[in-house]
Amino acid sequence: MPVLRDTRVIKDLVLPESGIAVKIKDGLLAGDLEALEGEQSEFKKMIYMITRLIIEWDAEGEDGAKLPVDFNSVNLLGFTDLKFIQDNLSFLKSFLAVTPN
Repeated sequence: MPVLRDTRVIKDLVLPESGIAVKIKDGLLAGDLEALEGEQSEFKKMIYMITRLIIEWDAEGEDGAKLPVDFNSVNLLGFTDLKFIQDNLSFLKSFLAVTPN
């Protein structure tokens, strides 16, 4: 009998602008898509999606405490880091490569 499990590849990235090291899942599950449902802003959807994909990171606040991977923390990333994440996720490349007939 087939086993249903999370088979997404985990990638290790170092973000070029901030220098933050992240472990990130390359793909979305049905639950990830459901969590984005109802959000009108495409930018917010992207930030929420990234918070669901990052497993861990070494980002710290000014007080030296490790920051949680949440909307407010991910929202502090610069455009260069966000673009780097997008460019390194193969499921996004496949999705964006689909063109209408």
